[in-house]
Amino acid sequence: ERDVSDRSGYTTVQKVYAYEPVPEELNGEEARYILGAQGNVWTEYILTEDHVEYMAVPRMLALSEVLWSPAALRNETDFLHRLKAEFPKLERLNVNAAQSMFDPVLHLAQGTNTGEVMAAMECPCEGQPFALECAQLGRSALHRSRSLSERQPHHPRLVQGHP
Repeated sequence: ERDVSDRSGYTTVQKVYAYEPVPEELNGEEARYILGAQGNVWTEYILTEDHVEYMAVPRMLALSEVLWSPAALRNETDFLHRLKAEFPKLERLNVNAAQSMFDPVLHLAQGTNTGEVMAAMECPCEGQPFALECAQLGRSALHRSRSLSERQPHHPRLVQGHP
């Protein structure tokens, strides 16, 4: 099953973890009236209980940590690493938990020259993201670097393109 199941998109685990329930424009007196938060799952495009569970778990784990932990102590990378250890437990309990937050994310942009495509791929849980660049799609080699800004023309080829 996929997370994208409605027309308006979905809220990623990373976005849930970045949520701050107390708006920064509130002063201390006003903030004390914020007692919690809730996580909604809109089901107009979700047809089964398994899919509801898939959409809620592990987002509910992320929201729980946000609500129980002061903002200064939250660390998304650490949370995602700890979350990996929870999946065997969830599986034993027959919980249909989404693991899509560990999937690579591909960002495409027009290159500087005609026929060039810049592609950046982030792997959210595997340490530092890396970027792939492909010029003249299908005819050039792919190069790997830590970020597009650090790319050097002599980086090793990962995949040889088609002639």
